[in-house]
Amino acid sequence: MLASCVKDRLYDLPPHAGPDVVIVAADWTNRSQSASVPAEYTLRLVCCEEREFTLDAAAPSLFPVPLEEGKHSLLARNTADKIDVNGHLATVAAAGGEGIDPLPGYFFSARREFEVGRGDTTRVTVPMRQRVRDLSFELTLTDGNPERVDEITGSLAGVAAQFDLETQRPTGGAKRVDPRFIREGAVVTARLRLMGIAGQEQLLALRIVFTDGSVQQLQADLTAQFVGFEDDMTLPLTIRGNLSIPAEPGLSASISDWTVGENDEIEIH
Repeated sequence: MLASCVKDRLYDLPPHAGPDVVIVAADWTNRSQSASVPAEYTLRLVCCEEREFTLDAAAPSLFPVPLEEGKHSLLARNTADKIDVNGHLATVAAAGGEGIDPLPGYFFSARREFEVGRGDTTRVTVPMRQRVRDLSFELTLTDGNPERVDEITGSLAGVAAQFDLETQRPTGGAKRVDPRFIREGAVVTARLRLMGIAGQEQLLALRIVFTDGSVQQLQADLTAQFVGFEDDMTLPLTIRGNLSIPAEPGLSASISDWTVGENDEIEIH
């Protein structure tokens, strides 16, 4: 549904001499299948002063305060787990020292400009947009015996940790995230939810601990795989590769055959 600001007789009050009565509703159509509509959301009216209001996310609401005739601007957002909002900045919670939490909640926002007339009823629809994207890593262990792998840890550098509600874009410097890697047989997976990418490159670093106590570390440049990551945040993204582990001590591990798949069904909660 496109943003709208129209005269709507469905919500009309009797004609009056003052500024329009404003009815506001949030449109949550733009979200992934695993993201639920929140119970409520917050509006911040931006004009000569800033005022915040909490509204029901599921139904249209009478704007909490009368608005003067003329143009107005508002910022809308929900409250999401592990995302803190301070002023116009939404920030993912810190984790792992200098890193950020790998699985914040689903965060939505919008900026809406509208105009209030006089003596009638105006309805404003706010098209909320999902601002985090589900990401899955899937690595297939090849060549060597996967049971030799005792543990895999890793980090992804070059991700965004902040979102600017005024510009409706990720902002701030590049951060690191440390997802949890899980091995099941010959497949290693990790699940993340990212606000976007930042910096010039996205680098995946892995640390592999083998059952004999030996350790190998490797790094992969995934900058090309993250091109267009923020184009549609509602589509889950899966990055796959083959992780060649040494058949015997003394040989080096490596990753090859990277592929990127969109709209894969993954469960992240």
